[in-house]
This record gives sequence, structure tokens and C-alpha cells, in this order.
Amino acid sequence: MGVGGIVGGLFPALRVVIQIAYAGAPLAFAIAGTIALITTYAYAKLSVAHPCRGGTVTFLNQAFGSGLFSGTLNLLLLAHKW
Repeated sequence: MGVGGIVGGLFPALRVVIQIAYAGAPLAFAIAGTIALITTYAYAKLSVAHPCRGGTVTFLNQAFGSGLFSGTLNLLLLAHKW
């Protein structure tokens, strides 16, 4: 199911990018890949600095405390994953 979801989402996205950007599609994917690498690097550094099982939830709670703001951000992150 995971591979089907990835492939099933990749090809329609590729089609839309090519329709919109046409010749700029390789540049668009290069920029998106660079942003993904930077994000991955930041998460890797954060995970090394704060090794725990909670992931982003724990990071937000440590940064902003266990209150309404961090709870709202955590819910937004949860909704984004669905």
C-alpha cells in the first residue's frame, strides 16, 4: 500500500508539473529536491541534538512549552500527515 500510494501520487504530480512548467519541470524538481534535502538535514540535526521517540511533537513541546500554541502546531502537523 505504501509503494502504491507513493507511485499513485507521483505520476499525477509529475503530469501537473509538466503541464504547468513544461520546459521548466527539471528546474522545478531540482528546486523541490533541494528544499527536501535542506529539510531532511535540519530534521537529522535536530534528532541528533534531542534524541527522543516523540519526534516533532517533543521538539515543539521543548521549544514552546506544553501549551495551546505547541498543541495547535502539533494538531496541524497531525492533520497534515492524514
